[in-house]
Amino acid sequence: MTANASEHQVRRAVVTGVTKYLAEARHTQGSKFSARQVLEKNTMLIERTIYDKEAQGLKPDQVDFLLLAQTELAKYPEGDAVLLTLCNDLYLLDVLEEEAYEQWWGDSRSQANEEMRNARLKTAPWIKALAEAEEESSEGEEDDEVVDDENESEDD
Repeated sequence: MTANASEHQVRRAVVTGVTKYLAEARHTQGSKFSARQVLEKNTMLIERTIYDKEAQGLKPDQVDFLLLAQTELAKYPEGDAVLLTLCNDLYLLDVLEEEAYEQWWGDSRSQANEEMRNARLKTAPWIKALAEAEEESSEGEEDDEVVDDENESEDD
């Protein structure tokens, strides 16, 4: 940042380094490769490029991170598989939030061309499962509220 680089430029540099390493390691190491270990070691670095973690509503930094990763991984033969792994691991490591994945998936830039659409093919079922899990947890919370309201009525 002392070289007057924007937050986006710093984020792009981090994303490029991480995704390039992940894609090349997956290609050379095959089934022995663990993206999770790489991401765990770089969690702090990635988090330092994201400034909207505690913000309510839009998650522009996290969406930008995902768009940059998708763009970079679209260049690799197995980029779609790496993108799926990246998304899953960053979610499990609590680096990126569910809202960011939803916003990224709905962003027109993530579907801007055939390369971008192909890069996200393997991630589609994961995004669908994430959305379904959110719906189920929301329904559970609503059911809890109904039970609480019923209990209050009985107490009156």
